[in-house]
Amino acid sequence: MTWMKFEVTTFALDIPSTWLVKATPQFQAMFIGKKQDDEPIFPSLTIAIMISKDDLPTYFNQIAQVQTTEYPDYQIMDETHGPAWIERSYRWQYPGVPERLIQRQRFYIDRNNIYTLTMTYLPSQTNATQETFAVMLNSFEFI
Repeated sequence: MTWMKFEVTTFALDIPSTWLVKATPQFQAMFIGKKQDDEPIFPSLTIAIMISKDDLPTYFNQIAQVQTTEYPDYQIMDETHGPAWIERSYRWQYPGVPERLIQRQRFYIDRNNIYTLTMTYLPSQTNATQETFAVMLNSFEFI
């Protein structure tokens, strides 16, 4: 796989050169991978930036409370704390998709800005997708 550096004013990370790059009002960056013809979901990584007065653990817990009430069949799979981030993996039933989606969110804070990196994929996309996401996450840095 060929990689390229994606860089904006506040952060940078490596992304696969074949992935689509987009931005929306909700997400400062979206990276969308390939899927098999029969798969209903594209693997993706989104980055959302929010200004917050909360510390990272407080924000992390608030997000879990919202997800518990808004995501059908929500189940936390794992939570991990790194030196400068907190991460949660969970499953939930997205309407119209036969498999439960897996989402992995990693939260960073930098100067009152909370960065939420959300990886979305299906269980059938796990192996290659996890390796791709690992490279992307390990390359993420603030500028």
